[in-house]
Amino acid sequence: KQKKKKKKWDDNVFRLPSCVGREREMETPSFFTDIPTTLPEVSDGDGDSWRSKDRQKLKTLSVGVILCLNVGVAPPDSIKSTDCAKLECWIDPKSLPANKAIEVIGNRLVDQYLRLQPKARCKQTLDPTLEDVKKLCTSLRRRAKEDPALLHYNGHGVPRPTPNGEMWVFNKDFTQYLPISLYDLQNWMASPSIFVFDCSGAATFIRVFKQLTDQRSNNIGRRSSGFARLPTTHPDALRTCIHLAACGEHETLPTHPDLPADIFTSCLTTPIETALRWVLTTKHSQLLPELTLAMLSDIPGQLNDRRTMKGQLNWIFTAITDTIAWNVLPSALFHRLFRNDLLVAALFRNFLLADRLMRGANCTPVSYPELPATHNHPLWQAWDIAVDVCLAQLPKVLNGTAEFEHSLFFSDQLTAFEVWLKLTCTRREQRPPEQLPVVLQVLLSQQHRLRALQLLEQFLGLGPWAVRRALGVGIFPYVFKLLSSPAQELRGVLVSIWSKILIVDSDCKHDLMKPPTNAVRRPNGPAPVVEKSFMYFVRALATTGNPSDLRATAAFVLAVFCCENRGAQEVCLEAGVVAHALPQLTSPDPLLRMWLCLLLGKLWQQFAPAKVQAHRQKAPEYFTPLLLDLNSNVRTAAVFALGNLVGSTLSMRDAQDPAAQQEDLRVNIDQIGIMLLQCVEDGSHTVRTEVVASLGKLVHAYQAYFLACADRMREDEQSKRSAPGRVMRFLSVLARDPYPVVSHGAVTILSLLGLVNKKEGATPADKKAINVPRQDSKSMRNDIGSADAAVLSHSFNSPSFWLNISSSALPTPVPDMRRRVFDGAAQSGVAAGPAARPADAVAAAAAAAA
Repeated sequence: KQKKKKKKWDDNVFRLPSCVGREREMETPSFFTDIPTTLPEVSDGDGDSWRSKDRQKLKTLSVGVILCLNVGVAPPDSIKSTDCAKLECWIDPKSLPANKAIEVIGNRLVDQYLRLQPKARCKQTLDPTLEDVKKLCTSLRRRAKEDPALLHYNGHGVPRPTPNGEMWVFNKDFTQYLPISLYDLQNWMASPSIFVFDCSGAATFIRVFKQLTDQRSNNIGRRSSGFARLPTTHPDALRTCIHLAACGEHETLPTHPDLPADIFTSCLTTPIETALRWVLTTKHSQLLPELTLAMLSDIPGQLNDRRTMKGQLNWIFTAITDTIAWNVLPSALFHRLFRNDLLVAALFRNFLLADRLMRGANCTPVSYPELPATHNHPLWQAWDIAVDVCLAQLPKVLNGTAEFEHSLFFSDQLTAFEVWLKLTCTRREQRPPEQLPVVLQVLLSQQHRLRALQLLEQFLGLGPWAVRRALGVGIFPYVFKLLSSPAQELRGVLVSIWSKILIVDSDCKHDLMKPPTNAVRRPNGPAPVVEKSFMYFVRALATTGNPSDLRATAAFVLAVFCCENRGAQEVCLEAGVVAHALPQLTSPDPLLRMWLCLLLGKLWQQFAPAKVQAHRQKAPEYFTPLLLDLNSNVRTAAVFALGNLVGSTLSMRDAQDPAAQQEDLRVNIDQIGIMLLQCVEDGSHTVRTEVVASLGKLVHAYQAYFLACADRMREDEQSKRSAPGRVMRFLSVLARDPYPVVSHGAVTILSLLGLVNKKEGATPADKKAINVPRQDSKSMRNDIGSADAAVLSHSFNSPSFWLNISSSALPTPVPDMRRRVFDGAAQSGVAAGPAARPADAVAAAAAAAA
């Protein structure tokens, strides 16, 4: 069977509007039908979106530690000199009694894992027997259930693994070494599991594990389709296991006396201490003779405090390893290893350090999945500089003669990111800068946060590909938590970033129903009141002191939030969005007026309580001047809002009250219907198209009433002067509209009322029966320029495909640029073809705001 070739989508055609005043190239298709109704997903290389279903967050909370040290007794295949590596978890086993030393080492290793994952539940078995290992593994799997379980094996006191992948343990009397088959280990641990092997020849386990998995596959065949969920020992499930090995099959662990004996474990669990000791033993022994190994244990600060020396080194290390992995690894593998699981991400960040350091000792750590080479990445030089700066000032800081000077690493990286943005303006390429993951870490710093957000906003303005790259690297949790920040200087740039994200991925709107941070409940205190995230944008809209472009962008975000989201409509109604938006419809900024109309239209759409509140606040009166606005986009948006305000709001009790029914008809037909007739002969075809859609909603809501009026019109001339009669007469005007979408929609409505035959169109007799004299052409607004500019609404640089919010657009805060776009469109004479869907005329309503 031939596979259908999907049409490739050129992201260069669709550009986000520039929020920094730079004009973008914009290409426009000739006809509406050339443009899909939803923006296709553009692949970043692996075809997966940043929040696909298979990337569910995992938590590795079950950790098991197996220590086979047999302190004081060397294994038979090990030949060690008197001056060799001794430290295990930074403890010298010979400094303590043998039975006490292994307990202290085991507890220290558990503490180191708890640093990586504070919620982990760790179990350990010291110098175990075969039954002890089986009991530990089965308990880990039982406790972890469907989550990953981690098993750490330290085999420094037993022989290296056999060629068949058997690991060694002890018998009860410590007189023999007993092998454990890796096949049994697969059955006990099952999947998903993580294995850390710290011993000589550790890569043997990975090779044999893959061989056993392939043998299982050959034995049972490919029967995975018969399972609703794969068994945990199924070959396909076992292939998802993760392995970290200290060295290759034929390699031996380093024995340098100044380095720990478990250097691989030290790199994985205490990377900062290991890196500093490595640098000190290899480089600074002569450059800084006053620096000693004892000083490294006295480095001031905590790892989680970025203001201290140790905390800043850890911060820089996290940023560098994340950046290296993002630049080198495929996107799917990066998300699996560095974004799905907190403990796995920490282990693999530290594994990159182990790969770099241990290669200097003729050891090559091995992992499964296999990683590309990262030990020679240029960013490691930035890490070397940060370490050098730290060690150079460490003696003076410890003596109290100098204060700690913070590193310039992050400011330098932001400068490099800014230079990249300036240079990429002249090139049409979709290759992101390597400093993008560093921006995420900088957002954690209040000192550089504003600058990082401004640069991130400029990067997102490069197009949808840039937004997808930023989401792929993990920017969303950071900008989501920042919605709890009260800083006024961040509000404008943060609202702009969120609007760009919603353009590309409208599913992010559902996160606005959640609070940005979890409130801490005090003991014996009332439950804390936590604001939901959407209130950040409500406050930005309600604060009239904010710039108009900021309020317009906030209105756009709230409009996306309310689109096809009943829960969002309810909370926005409770937050008073209608009361905040209506008074601002008189703003001199047409962009703000347009997006406020679209916001109110989305809030009222098929939501009766919002319509009731709008009528109480006399909302239709606010739209009277907007229907005569000089900007065709504002007029179209106003018609869209009034069209969604149409509809009965009577309760079950009021539906039986004749007076309430008459009031409902008066408001919807005599008031809103007559208001819509002002735009029947508007010079912009987008306005007329939306008028047809709104009148269609009105006729559909009161179809029986209009049918009765249509019957009376055939017998009584006075009925033509009534409000329903005027609506039907003006529909006949729209039925002769030169724009096919308008005429087709009007004929469809008239055919529902039995006034015309839809197949044959409007007959001359029908036209005469409901004819109305056309106004003088001079009285019509000659808005051809804006009508042609409406065609530009289908480019990504404008609020296009409004009903398909995934490809909506941003307001642009540069009025001069908007004017240039409209003037250029009027002179270019862009051809307009029939639209894909008449009912979606509001897609053209929010035309060309860029």
